[in-house]
Amino acid sequence: MLARATLPYTAFDPEEISFNRGDILTIHDWSGTWWRASRADGQPGVVPSMYLTILSPQEEREFSQPSVQNSTSPVSPEEELSRLYRRRAMSDYDAMADDPDQLSFQRGDILDILSDSGPWWRARKQDGTTGNVPPYFLEHL
Repeated sequence: MLARATLPYTAFDPEEISFNRGDILTIHDWSGTWWRASRADGQPGVVPSMYLTILSPQEEREFSQPSVQNSTSPVSPEEELSRLYRRRAMSDYDAMADDPDQLSFQRGDILDILSDSGPWWRARKQDGTTGNVPPYFLEHL
């Protein structure tokens, strides 16, 4: 299983590994709040799960395979994936992003869910902006 770092993290213990925002980590054990993982360079260690978003199976395939442009298909893989998952934000209040990786939205906004695994989901608003959202604010359409 692969995960993307939503925030940078600096290791404070010899068993931990540091990573940058956007880094892709291989997750070996995801039980608990600290996961056993390895970086692309093979360095193993433990990482805080709240800094990561699990890649969807489609994102894993895209990451694992070389990118091939297909001029006959007008729909990108991300757009195709977003058609599979649609959720509506159903919050009693507006959600304001506390971090650049998070997505602000208002009650009733319709979000395309691009990745629905991990403690935060990757979503896209109708205006095309993307970010991480807390899944407990969303109701499946």
